Amino acid sequence: MSAAVSKDNLDIASDTIARAFINYPYPGGAISGEERQKKALSIMFRLEMERVGAFGQIAADSSECKGVAVWCRMGELNEGVSIPKQLRALLSCMRPAEMIKTLRRCMSIERERDRMHLSDDTMYLYALGVAPESQGKGIGSSLVREKLAECDKEGCAVYLETNTEHNVGYYESFGFSVVKKIVEEHGAFTTWYMIRNPGGNK
Repeated sequence: MSAAVSKDNLDIASDTIARAFINYPYPGGAISGEERQKKALSIMFRLEMERVGAFGQIAADSSECKGVAVWCRMGELNEGVSIPKQLRALLSCMRPAEMIKTLRRCMSIERERDRMHLSDDTMYLYALGVAPESQGKGIGSSLVREKLAECDKEGCAVYLETNTEHNVGYYESFGFSVVKKIVEEHGAFTTWYMIRNPGGNK
């Protein structure tokens, strides 16, 4: 059974997701150096969880936040967005060229997402991360299954994006299907857009 992440635990939760996303193409793939990447990701996810937490749900496996899932409705996704605030916070750990590349990748994903015209009540898996030392223990799967069961009862679809091919098979095991695949930057950056209908797609 998951537990809601309190404001006091947002730093721990953001650190968990940051470490889980090290070396992923997005959002940290444009940043060189693991320490700089981890610092930038911690800042990014801390700001976003603070924002999304006002209307969505941030769930963890325990108070230690070894696994964290961030959920919200598509109709709420853009509430409270402040790109200038994020950019100011990231100036200490990102070079201008890195910030531009990261922003360009973000805008590309958002553009394709908008073209899908998802309903406002579609549930969005904004982020899922498990601390590297705790991976392979079913923590992430438990967080996903719990939320999907709620969505099935409610009868709502669930949507997500991933930038790693390995994750495609992982999410397919929960009933998600790829509805769009976009390859950019001469193959350096790929996004899979996935949807799961109530009860799974199979």
